[in-house]
Amino acid sequence: MTDNHLVVDFAALQAGSADIAAAVAKLSASLELLDQHAAPLVASWDGDARQAYAARQQKWSTAADDIRTMLTAIKSAVDTSVGEYLRTEKANTGLFS
Repeated sequence: MTDNHLVVDFAALQAGSADIAAAVAKLSASLELLDQHAAPLVASWDGDARQAYAARQQKWSTAADDIRTMLTAIKSAVDTSVGEYLRTEKANTGLFS
């Protein structure tokens, strides 16, 4: 906002939303690939090593889920904002018709 004016770039907001969705997808795919690559190694472990890895991996999974949840909520807020801004612009444009 400059000089008490709000300027909304719809394309930038929509691109930002798409970027967030892409980041969530990339995070999910990367973690899935990591799990696939780690599985054979982890399967060869037993006892304390396996338990320690499982505990740490659970923390990583929980943190990743939290990040995905936050990013999804941010994307939803951006999408809602775009819709609201578009409705407001349409209503304001209608005032001049």
